[in-house]
Amino acid sequence: MVCTGAKSERQARKAVLKVIDELKRDGIVILGKPDIQIQNIVASAGLGGYIDLEKATYGLKKTMYEPEQFPGLIYRMDEPKVVILLFASGKLVCTGAKKEIQVRKRKRKKKRKRKRKKRTTTSLRQYTMPAYALGPKRPRIHPTAVVAPSATVIGDVVIGPRTSLWPGAVVRGDYGYIRIGSDCSIQDNVVVHCSAENPTIIGKGVTVAHGAVVHACRVGDECLIGVRAIIFDGASVGKHSILGVGSTVLGGGRIPPRSVAVGAPAKVIRTATKDDLRLIKESSKAYVEMSRRYVKSGTFKHPID
Repeated sequence: MVCTGAKSERQARKAVLKVIDELKRDGIVILGKPDIQIQNIVASAGLGGYIDLEKATYGLKKTMYEPEQFPGLIYRMDEPKVVILLFASGKLVCTGAKKEIQVRKRKRKKKRKRKRKKRTTTSLRQYTMPAYALGPKRPRIHPTAVVAPSATVIGDVVIGPRTSLWPGAVVRGDYGYIRIGSDCSIQDNVVVHCSAENPTIIGKGVTVAHGAVVHACRVGDECLIGVRAIIFDGASVGKHSILGVGSTVLGGGRIPPRSVAVGAPAKVIRTATKDDLRLIKESSKAYVEMSRRYVKSGTFKHPID
């Protein structure tokens, strides 16, 4: 027997017991007591205000937000083990709970996290940000990201935690939008642009080396894009891949995950090894640490006279 539509655990149990009583009255033999198990509680809430889903992805772990596929943010909690759907309108849906107390616990935990975040999240930036709005399109840069004063960020651009933009880098979200994940380094004189047809999506832990061009394309998590490499409209580089120095991925091209590709046009020459993956992670980590060194020393805040 499956019962759906109940508004509480008590109501669900009452409904099941009532059906059993009616079956017994009709002469159906039922042995023993019913084993009633709550399999899934779906609860909704209105938070009373607009939610910036892009910012929410930074403050919550284990999230998935792909607005082109689904309008909400999916947040998978470990304790309690539930799934939360967050929507920009301020609506929240909780599913997967086994008990009502888990839903209430989720609400209390979210409130505590918001308070803790207000106390602990501080900006590392101590200088004027080179970020510019284009009409309603405004850059959203995480407080822990580091952007060199001579870099330029324009329009619908989101930059994730601990990501760094270095001197001369240009990230221009005018025709469409640009998303750059956490722990990336967008190095000196890199150009990141988009088109009306294709946004630019750069995953987490990506190194885009000096002078590269990333244009209206997608780069998966933990990739290394070599010096002066080019990735053009509609192309994609799969996660855990390396694109060699000066290589070009033509429009619409595909580099599969965990590949090493070189040349113009770029061709896969081998599968990325464990050493390659370690190199990619070390590059990301090194630039996160370097950006912290710049902040602590006040390099961008105090140029030499």
